[in-house]
Amino acid sequence: IFMWLFLPDGFINAALSFIGINLRINWLGDEATALPSIMFMNIWATAATFMLIFLAAMQDVPGPIYEAAHLDGAGPIRQFFQITIPLMRPAIFLVVLLGTIGCFQLFDQVKIATNGGPNEATLTVTYLLWREGFRDLNMGYASALGVILFAVIFVISLVQRRILDQRPDY
Repeated sequence: IFMWLFLPDGFINAALSFIGINLRINWLGDEATALPSIMFMNIWATAATFMLIFLAAMQDVPGPIYEAAHLDGAGPIRQFFQITIPLMRPAIFLVVLLGTIGCFQLFDQVKIATNGGPNEATLTVTYLLWREGFRDLNMGYASALGVILFAVIFVISLVQRRILDQRPDY
């Protein structure tokens, strides 16, 4: 569906010309817009999952805590920043971690929409790994890329865990 939306005569350009912006942008074929278009597709594909995680975490916050905060004079904004956000810290950590890992492992949208082009503007590590291993049959290099990708994701996950400290404050 997104490939049809991003065509030069697709829905996005038609909607822009309907409101008076007459651009015929090749969203997936232009180096300047290809990566943002892929990013938009990835955000659209993962946003619902992350919202469900946040919704479940918000529903898990006990109601009596809000009642006590209201009796103590805390308004909705203060309750959100002093109660909701701290108690959602494990869910925030999970979403940030899954989002980061997902960004490093972005492959399918790139493969289907652009094949890493134009001029390698949408080349990701996983697409490079696939290209080296399965198209160019350079298995050793692809294996090394896979190990390095694992190490980078592991280190970034540890740093995120240290920064976000998933224990809630009560």
